[in-house]
Order: sequence, then C-alpha cells, then structure tokens
Amino acid sequence: MAFSFFKRSDPKPAAKTPKQEAPPAKEKPRASPSAQPAKASAPAKPRQPDRGPTTEEELMSLDFTSISSSPRAVAPPVQVMESSDTVHPVVEEVAMLHANGDDKGALAAVESAIAGGELGAAAELVWGLLFDLYLQGGKREAFEARAIDYAMKFERSAPTWRDPAPADKASVSGPPALSLSGQLDAGAKKQLEQLVRMGLKVPVVRLDVGRVQGLDNVGCALLAQIIQRIRRLKHRISFVNADQLLKLLEGITKTGRRENREAWLLRLEMLQQTATQEQFENLALDFAVTFELSPPSWENLPPAPAVADPAQAVREVAMLAGEILSAKEADFKPIEQLGGSDDMVAIDCSALRRIDFVSAGMLANTLNKLRSGGKKVRLVDVNNLVAALFMLLGIGGYCEILRKKL
Repeated sequence: MAFSFFKRSDPKPAAKTPKQEAPPAKEKPRASPSAQPAKASAPAKPRQPDRGPTTEEELMSLDFTSISSSPRAVAPPVQVMESSDTVHPVVEEVAMLHANGDDKGALAAVESAIAGGELGAAAELVWGLLFDLYLQGGKREAFEARAIDYAMKFERSAPTWRDPAPADKASVSGPPALSLSGQLDAGAKKQLEQLVRMGLKVPVVRLDVGRVQGLDNVGCALLAQIIQRIRRLKHRISFVNADQLLKLLEGITKTGRRENREAWLLRLEMLQQTATQEQFENLALDFAVTFELSPPSWENLPPAPAVADPAQAVREVAMLAGEILSAKEADFKPIEQLGGSDDMVAIDCSALRRIDFVSAGMLANTLNKLRSGGKKVRLVDVNNLVAALFMLLGIGGYCEILRKKL
C-alpha cells in the first residue's frame, strides 16, 4: 500500500509587474510621479527534501489478544496528503529521524534548533522533543541542566526526571488489557504491577487468565491483594477465560483441609467478580468451616463506576507499547475491533517509545476505520517524539492526541 505523504509540486515564482500610481483627481497638471514598483510577492515556500523510505526491519514479536466482535464496515484507506503547514521544519525533521531510529541525529537537530532560537509557536514542543530524547537516552545530567533553562525561558515549573520504562517488546492489544501466562507465583510480580497501573487509570480492566499453567500461595496472595485494591477504588477487573484459573484454584482448595488459605481468598475474590451470590456464599461457608474464620462478605458491584463527565467514560482501552517497527495493517486488528457500544475508544500510549513511519501509516488507517464506524478515538499519554510523527501524518485531524506533560 503506497502512501503519498509528502507529494509537492515545484513552486513557480509569482510574476512581478510594476504598477503606476494614478495621478490625483481634480488637480492641476504636474509632472508625473515616479512609478512605484508593486510589492514583491512573498517567496514561495521551498520544497522540502524528499524523505527516503524507512529502513525495513524485522517486525518485533507482537503479543496480540483478540476479542470477539461483530464485523464492521471497512472504510477505504486513509489518504494522508502533505504534511501540515503548522508543523515546524525542525519538528518534522526530528520526528522522522527518531522514527527511523536515528536518535543521535535527532538530538543534534533539536539542540541546534534551540540554540538558533527561531522556533516561534513550536518552541515548547521542540523543548519537549529535547527532554524526551534525553529521557530515552538516559542523559539525566543534560536533562536536569536544560530543565533549569526551560523554567527560566517559559516561566513555569521545570520538568522532572523520571526513569525510563524498560524497553519491553512491542505490543498492540485490545481488551484484555493484560494477559497472565505461565506460573502465578512470585515471578509474576512484574506482570501484576502492570495490572495495578491499568487499574488505577481506567474503570474496568480486562484480565485474561486462560494461559496460567500453575500457581502457589505467593502468587495467589499478590493477585488477591491487587483485586481488593482496585475494588476499593470502585474500579473492576473483568476476567477472561476465568474457568482455567478457577479450575486450578479448585484443585488446591479442599473443604476440611486447612492449607492454601491465600488460594481460597483468591478463589473467593474471583467468584465475587464472575459468579452469582449463591456460588460465592457456598464457597464462603466452606472457607469458614475449614479455617474457623469469618469469610469475606459478598458485595454488590456496580456494572461500571459512575463517571462525572460522560465524555470521559471510556470502558474499552487498548495499549501501544515498546518499539513498533515495520508493522502491517493487520497487526492493528485488535484496536480496530474495539468500541462495543461505547462512543469513545482510548488507546494508552504511555509505554510507546517509538513507532516507525510505515507502522504509523498503518495505525492511521485503523484509526480512520474506527472514526468511520462512529467512534471517537483518543490517544493518551503520547510522548512528544511520537506525537510529532502523528502530527506530521495528520492523525490529529481525526482523533484526539493527548501528549505527556513535561
């Protein structure tokens, strides 16, 4: 599929025709004034150099999780024309260099532009590009020195350093937002920390537990505590393939055998989320008999938490993460299947470090299909480098891009 992102015709200079001033009316004849030359037309905008094709790299392993969905009408591929005139040349240059993996060149370009000082309305974004390059490159000393310059220039709080997230493998996923696999034990802590982050952000987190192969009391205790913490926020976990994990839990929770108490508590938490009150209370009674302790009580959970602003009601959340390179349009199918009955679809980009030009074009097509299906799309926590590329492709014309704050 070909994309004509930068097609421009060669500008032709405007003809310059001198114009004579007419003599004032009703005046005595006098010598004609010297002809006044017409104002020179504004010089044509120079043609930007053609961008070469991005280097083809092997597509990184994408861990997709699909959802069932009724088929949607497929919109024609989005036609992205020229880059917007509002994109400053240095923003365009840095966006392309970063997308192609040339962070050294991108940093040199943005530092040179800031030193030159002719940035106009793009100044704040260009500084944001600088700080993101420092963050991704681990250049803390340079970051903190420039943060002082930024605070003085813009008369606001200086940006603060944050340790960059580990460069996880690229992923594009729709609900479930997280998938647990392998052993649910102490080694699953990293996966469960991601569940906490998601649970703090959105009202409902989908968790696929169908690939869990085994468990122990430590893993059960960790997951049970996270479920309780999210529930206290009036948020929820929606389990996918819950039967697999419930079957494993049932195998180590036998009535009258006083062992694996944490597994009992996790099983009760899962039934609270997935089963009827009668099923929950039957297991709670077995727990009380086995451990001679008061069991947890049933809570009537609302189907979804109340949201003050209906425009912020987003129940379907996808994630773009890592570095997405040389993707195909089919790789974004999990996002295309989002939406359900909701009008708003949010895509969490907080863990997205880089996306190349080709992949961003494929993503643009997917987002346009969602819009054609009547959905409003919001890209959340996009770093400045990726946001600049999205601006260059015109993606902001049909979805909302929320950049990370400095």
